[in-house]
Amino acid sequence: MRTGPDTGNHKNKILINLASNEYFSSLQIKKFPYPVYHIDFRENKNGKLAGNSITNKKMKGVMANFIIRNRTENPEELKSFSEDGFTFSPAHSGEFHSHLSGVK
Repeated sequence: MRTGPDTGNHKNKILINLASNEYFSSLQIKKFPYPVYHIDFRENKNGKLAGNSITNKKMKGVMANFIIRNRTENPEELKSFSEDGFTFSPAHSGEFHSHLSGVK
């Protein structure tokens, strides 16, 4: 019986959360033994950052494609994401171990 995800022989054992907040909150993440990276996307609307659930869902799919296409294994590589006008924004991200924001 498995008690968690199989990370195999990967040297960087992490979880990149591309799930919705509702789904992710139902997981028992406190038992997860590795760092978790939460990803979100926000747009600048009249000088204020705003999230849009449809855009966020679409961009999380684009991020998943980016990870697979680039065979991303190091969380630092996520910072090079630049798709559909969104780029990594250190100013709008929390601690790297907990939160990455893409801003358009």
